[in-house]
Amino acid sequence: MKNADMPANPHEWRDYTEHGGEMIRETFFGLTKREYAAIEAMQGICVNSGRNGTDYHKPENIAKIAVKLADALFEELEK
Repeated sequence: MKNADMPANPHEWRDYTEHGGEMIRETFFGLTKREYAAIEAMQGICVNSGRNGTDYHKPENIAKIAVKLADALFEELEK
């Protein structure tokens, strides 16, 4: 599994059952690192839209750029 496809913030939950006292372990994986990086990039793009002559009005353009930035980050990290 590539680094970008690994969970960003996995969380393991443990509890005992009422009957028998057995341990139950369940892991919640949530977003991948790639998805998390794209969300963070998207926030930065939205905050800075309109500054320095950049203007991204269409959400699909913002999303495409954010994913490209996330992919570029993980490409560089693989080196």
